[in-house]
Amino acid sequence: MKKAMLLFLSLVFILGVFAGCEKKTPTEPDATAPTIPAPQFSSPSATDTSQCNQMAYIYVQMANSMSLYGTIFTGQTPQQNGDTWTWQFTQGTLTMRVVATKQSSGGYQWQVILNGTDSQDGTTYNNWVALQGTSSADGKSGSWTIYEDNSTVTAAQFLWETSSAGVLTGTFTVYEQGVQSYRVVVVRNANGSGTVTHSIFSSGQWMTQFTANWAAQGAVAQCG
Repeated sequence: MKKAMLLFLSLVFILGVFAGCEKKTPTEPDATAPTIPAPQFSSPSATDTSQCNQMAYIYVQMANSMSLYGTIFTGQTPQQNGDTWTWQFTQGTLTMRVVATKQSSGGYQWQVILNGTDSQDGTTYNNWVALQGTSSADGKSGSWTIYEDNSTVTAAQFLWETSSAGVLTGTFTVYEQGVQSYRVVVVRNANGSGTVTHSIFSSGQWMTQFTANWAAQGAVAQCG
């Protein structure tokens, strides 16, 4: 499960667990739990078979598939303790908890915690924090840090923000032994067009390996 779990958590979860909730005074416990939304990126054609379009489509679907994570908690009511909410999901002997804690800024601090034994490979987790991050009070920006399996070593980071013009940008950076390795940047413009860029980190700088753009949702991606 180790690498598969990391991949699932990083690709399916990071974009999903950010919340924008109704604002109240920071010292007043909020009666409404934060939601678990998933920012959606504009996608190029799902049917065009050109290599450029297919690569761009795969990158975007990786981001959009993160919304599937929220379905685990569909219909569940989180437990509330003051300004902290906890969702819990158990499969076999492994339990996953998502904890959201409201901050004085009105934003949220998030943690994804695993506890128990993975029945697939026997790995035991002792309240291991798999991911942790923050989201802004309006839910339009946030960050996540993903850790290597059963470790506190950073495996990846994800940052996302929405500009005042409605442009959504997500940046996913992967680390190898604590050093930046590669990143994928996906942009959804307000008019439905989008771009994706894949870069590697070499000799102290980012070097672009792939970039594509599409004029509207479902349009064929063009590389260049």
